[in-house]
Amino acid sequence: MMRKLFFSMAFCLGTGLTFAQSNASNVNQNGNDNNSTVSQTGTNKATVNQGSSLTAQAISNNNTAVVNQEGSSNTATVNTIGNLNTVNQTQNNTNNTATATQGSARQLFPGFFQVTKSINNTISQNQDGTDNTATANQLGSGFGGGGENKIDQTQTGNENTATAEQQVAASRNTISQNQIGDLNTAKATQGSGGGLGVVDNTIEQIQNGTENTATAQQKIQTSSSSAIQNQSGDLNDANIAQQGRNNDASQ
Repeated sequence: MMRKLFFSMAFCLGTGLTFAQSNASNVNQNGNDNNSTVSQTGTNKATVNQGSSLTAQAISNNNTAVVNQEGSSNTATVNTIGNLNTVNQTQNNTNNTATATQGSARQLFPGFFQVTKSINNTISQNQDGTDNTATANQLGSGFGGGGENKIDQTQTGNENTATAEQQVAASRNTISQNQIGDLNTAKATQGSGGGLGVVDNTIEQIQNGTENTATAQQKIQTSSSSAIQNQSGDLNDANIAQQGRNNDASQ
C-alpha cells in the first residue's frame, strides 16, 4: 500500500512540474560523433547546431555542447562548424543571453559556399543574474593556422555585457572575462581583420563593481603577449591595444 501511494505522489509531482515549465530545446547535428546535452528547468530556450546541412563541406565531427538553464526567459545558442570543439553554457535566474559561435558556413551565391572550420576550440559561459549578455566567437582556421583557443566568460549580477572574439587563423590564445556587479561592459578581440600570426596570447578582464568598461585588442601578428585589466569600483574605463611580440600590459 505504501509503495502504491509513493508512486502516485511522485507521478502527480512530476506531472505538476511538467505543466509549470515551458522550455524549448532544438538540437541539429550534421556529422559524426557529436554530443549535445541540454538540461532545462523553468521557461528557457536552447538551440544547438553542430555542423550544417547547407553543404557537405560543413559536416562537423567530434564536437561537444552542454547547456544547463535554470530560471526563466534565458536563451542559449550554440553554432559549431568544425571538429573537436567544446561549448559549455550555464545560466541561472532571468533573461540572460549566451551565444557561442565556432566556425561558419554561408552561401555566397547559388552553388557556392564559404566554410571556415573551427578546430579544437573551447568556449565556457556562466551567467548568474538578470539581463546579462555573453557573446563568444571563434571564427576558425585559415591561412595555415587556427585552433586550440579558449574563451571563458563568467557573469554574476545584472545587465552585464561580455564580448569575446578570436579571429580566423588565431591559435592557442586565451580570453578570460569575469564580471561581478551590474552594468559592466567587457570586450576582448584577438585579431584585426583576421588572426594571422595571432598566437599564444592572453587577455584577462576582471570587473567588480558598477558601470565599468574594459576593452582589449591583440592585433594581427601579435604573439606571446598578455593584457590584464582589473577594475574594482564604479565608472572605470580601461583600454589596451597590442601589436608585436612579447608585450605585457596590466591596468
